[in-house]
Amino acid sequence: MPNLSDNTRKALNNCRNSIFVTQNYDQSIEIINNLLKTAQEDEINFIKFHLGTVYFENLEFEKAKTVFIELDEKYQIGYCELLLGDIETARQCWEEAPDSGPVNWARCLPDLLNLDVVQIPTFLQIRNHLESDLTYLIRSNNLNFANNLIECSQVFININLETYKYIGRALLNNNYPHLGLKYLLEGQETLPQDPEIYFHLAQYSLMTNQLLECKHLLKKCLNINKAYSPAKKMLQQCENPLKKK
Repeated sequence: MPNLSDNTRKALNNCRNSIFVTQNYDQSIEIINNLLKTAQEDEINFIKFHLGTVYFENLEFEKAKTVFIELDEKYQIGYCELLLGDIETARQCWEEAPDSGPVNWARCLPDLLNLDVVQIPTFLQIRNHLESDLTYLIRSNNLNFANNLIECSQVFININLETYKYIGRALLNNNYPHLGLKYLLEGQETLPQDPEIYFHLAQYSLMTNQLLECKHLLKKCLNINKAYSPAKKMLQQCENPLKKK
């Protein structure tokens, strides 16, 4: 990271909030364009990287790819190519990218998405990337790739026992709640003392208007971990529905 001025750092923090929290992509682009007008030379590429990120998060992968090509960011270019449907170009980009944990996971992906497990991912790679990659594949309508990645769960579960939870949560949060339920229940069977699974099962129950079951699951979650604050908050909302915003 370059040595950013205080104003630039503050503006980029606001930009990241607009990208990842409020998803106000137009505001993010406006912040970036204003920054580029006065940026120091050593700040420009870092600011432009945020522009590529805005386009990527807004599923404008061609625009994102153009920015990342200019910056020679092979890892990000590869993801743009993948989500544009060009799996072999993505593979080539990742082979040319500098080694890192994320890159090593990405290098597994082309074969995994073709249901050909050549390189086995690690525990941390599955934890850090499976859910987010599945989310991007679903959001970009690459449903065949998403399905193939889910099919690899039989391999992943032998490495990371939270695999079914990651898959279930990605499906639940991306408009496939009933399929998500299937994997969350498998996750519950695999890790019956994981409080997060009961919380996500409670989310499903709330989505399907099963309020009593939702409360029951939240209480099970809190019996395992009394400090699990998302469950506390949801239970309070269920018991005091008029206070919900």
